[in-house]
Amino acid sequence: MDLIALAAVVLFAHGQTTERTVVAAERLGRAIGVPVTALPYWGQLTVEIEGTTVSKIVPVKPLGVDMGKVLAVTTVVDQVCDGKLEADAARSALALAGRLPPVSTLRFTLLAAVGAASLGVIFGVADAVSLLLIAGSAAIGALVRRRPGFSANPFIKPLCAATIAGAVAGAGRLKLSEAITLIAFCPCMVLVPGPHLLNGAIDLARTRVALGIARLAYACVFVLMICAGLWFGLVVTGANPSGRRSGGADAAGR
Repeated sequence: MDLIALAAVVLFAHGQTTERTVVAAERLGRAIGVPVTALPYWGQLTVEIEGTTVSKIVPVKPLGVDMGKVLAVTTVVDQVCDGKLEADAARSALALAGRLPPVSTLRFTLLAAVGAASLGVIFGVADAVSLLLIAGSAAIGALVRRRPGFSANPFIKPLCAATIAGAVAGAGRLKLSEAITLIAFCPCMVLVPGPHLLNGAIDLARTRVALGIARLAYACVFVLMICAGLWFGLVVTGANPSGRRSGGADAAGR
């Protein structure tokens, strides 16, 4: 029970879909001779032995996304199911998979910057200054999100990163770039919790209504924090998200 619960919890907590989490737990149970049913909920995961009243409840919330851990656990489950790994060895392998470190801060920051700049190119940014502002804004936001001990609240980090994006977009007021809107929005696009939105929608489609609503509610609050941070950053710097100059500047131009 502990072995199966450990595998299911790591998968569930780090971005795996609910259906694949359930299937992996049940496959692992059959492989070691303990047929089980996995029942994920928001806040806990229950593993029940089929045909009995024996169950194990583990507190867990699917807040994170770490495909490295998901891949490592899935590999261990496959090895056990294929008879290549004994249950005793699988326990230590699963524990090790759950402790895998996330991608390095340097790589995370670089990919955030490249991703945001690539979105800028897709949406029509042509000048190098705008692309540098987009990449720099996303990189600073990524560093803030990766700062050790910054906040245990999952909503504070996207709020701060989006605020930085809005503040950097204020550089448009200094005529460094005309693409104020994209400078503001492209770094925020990489913050959108796509896996949570998709997993929530999939849960609803599979009639896991309560869990699907909970996932989508979490993702929507996440997006709301991004919007609030972006708005705050723009307001503080006085930037206009429409990309137009202020009324006084327009009058002077006319």
